[in-house]
Amino acid sequence: MDHPARYMVACFCLLLSATAFAAQVYKCVGPDGQASFSSNPYCPQVQAYAKGRKEPLLQVNPIQIATTPALEKIELHYDRVDLADLVETLGDVAGILFESIALEGTYIRLHKNPTPWANILNDLALEYQLDYRKAYDRVYVYQIGTMGETIVHNSDMLRWYQSAETWDVVLKHDAIMLAMKAYEDSTLRDRLPNLLKRVREDLGEQAHTNAAESVVLKETSSAGVGGAIAAARSPREIQDREQALEAERRRKIIQRRQSNSNQRERNSQSRCFSSSGMGC
Repeated sequence: MDHPARYMVACFCLLLSATAFAAQVYKCVGPDGQASFSSNPYCPQVQAYAKGRKEPLLQVNPIQIATTPALEKIELHYDRVDLADLVETLGDVAGILFESIALEGTYIRLHKNPTPWANILNDLALEYQLDYRKAYDRVYVYQIGTMGETIVHNSDMLRWYQSAETWDVVLKHDAIMLAMKAYEDSTLRDRLPNLLKRVREDLGEQAHTNAAESVVLKETSSAGVGGAIAAARSPREIQDREQALEAERRRKIIQRRQSNSNQRERNSQSRCFSSSGMGC
């Protein structure tokens, strides 16, 4: 005869085997729109949420995309002018939508008798190590080796830069990191890996474009061990809904830098890092 205690243990094990368990699975949506579930956290293809997250970054020659002939002459006389304003003024002359990144606060003296605008731009590029990249229908101008280069050449940072709302999230986390002892003397390039991670988590973005959506599946207890699977709302869906509500409450019109230098200065302050020895 079996011992009563052994019988109780056996019954308890059977009870556990019949209880509904929650399981962690991952959802992928294929090119045909059909969803599939598996234990693999990565999908075979880029997921819809990630499409458009990376804008092609094009190396351009300003002379070739300008609408004003390169030999068109202009005369400039400044005892003191912000390099960012000067670059964007030359863009206005050339018919190119220039947007400077992290050039604010560099004041120079410039006096040019009638000179082709392309020559002036080239001289500035050589003297101040300026480089150009085109994305999002504009040409970004930055200094090589500065935070401007770091922003332009990181697809996530440049994408977040397009919106005041997402850029506010970047600035918030960068300020938090700068307040930490480990980052007090760091550059943006030093902080970038952890900054990207923090901002992605805040915005509910996956690090990899093929990352599957995390979904919690639970067996329905009424159907027994072999019963149907009921999908709960995923953490991603909850976070997306909360962010949409918050965005609606604080919707802002993204201000683009105007030719007026005062407007440019206000915008640059709202997009400026506080990194040690760099930026505005």
